Amino acid sequence: MNGMFQVGDAVRVKSWDEMERQYGFDGLNRICNPGDNVCFIHSMKSLCEKEAVIESLEEEYGGVSYHLNIDSGGDWRFRDWMLEPAEIHVPEEFQTDSFLNLIIK
Repeated sequence: MNGMFQVGDAVRVKSWDEMERQYGFDGLNRICNPGDNVCFIHSMKSLCEKEAVIESLEEEYGGVSYHLNIDSGGDWRFRDWMLEPAEIHVPEEFQTDSFLNLIIK
C-alpha cells in the first residue's frame, strides 16, 4: 500500500477550515476531494485538529484508508489529504538534556 503514513505514525487531523479552503464544501455536510471516493463528513468535525496514532490501514475505494485511535468506535476512514504529520510534544517535565539528545539523534 502506498499511503503517506504507516501504522504507528503520529498524525494530526487537519482543520475543517483548511480542508474546506482546499477542496470546498459540497452543501451536503461534507468535504470531498475530487480525486477521491471518501469524503470528510460533518460528524467527523469534532476530530479536527486532534492528534492520533494510526492503528491500522487498508486499501479500499481506490486508495489507502487509515483508522485512528481517536474515533471512539466511529469506524471513520481517513485519507492522506485529511491528515498531516503530528508535531512531537514533549511534556516539560521530560525536557532534560539527556532526553532531548535521545530524540534529536
